[in-house]
Amino acid sequence: MRVRAHRVLDHLRRQWMGALSLFLVLTGGVAYAADTVFSSDIVDGEVKTPDLAKGSVQGGKIANNQVFSEDVRDDTLPNGGLGSADIDGLGSADIANESLTAADLGFASVGAGELGGGAIPGQVAPPIVVSTAVNTTTTKELQVPCQFSQDRVTGGGFVIAGPGGSNVPNVAIQRSYAVDRSTWLVRAVATSGTPQWQLTGIATCVF
Repeated sequence: MRVRAHRVLDHLRRQWMGALSLFLVLTGGVAYAADTVFSSDIVDGEVKTPDLAKGSVQGGKIANNQVFSEDVRDDTLPNGGLGSADIDGLGSADIANESLTAADLGFASVGAGELGGGAIPGQVAPPIVVSTAVNTTTTKELQVPCQFSQDRVTGGGFVIAGPGGSNVPNVAIQRSYAVDRSTWLVRAVATSGTPQWQLTGIATCVF
């Protein structure tokens, strides 16, 4: 009986080994338990894009200074892609303060509209022009301020004109000067009669 039981166990063992061998053949010859697949188990260069879940590669998985200009798609979407279903686009929050230099800007890409007052010290701003109505008021005075309070007025001027730009000989300028750092004042008076006239003041400023 003991010999017979031994033969039965040996037969079962062979059946089990045969089934295991068949399983290994059908699964590529390798079976892994959970949490036992390591980098050394993967052939180099064999992890492809379809093997990665969407959004699975994060900044912490990319080595520093390893994403280059040629790796980034040229932006063909309006507003930097903001509002797109697939990308969020780049905004001010994505760019570190003081990280852009002259080499990052295209030729003539920054105009006066992108510069605030005082951005370039000494730059001359477009003249500021202010005019009164055309009427018979005897005395007219204008204060012409620079666009920004931190700008400095460097000079000014005036124009006296009648309807349609006609000359008005009986109007005289009384004052034309800077009343403070950023304001030019012009004052004129009709010396005789009641002419129809308009006073225009002009201020030139620097940032």
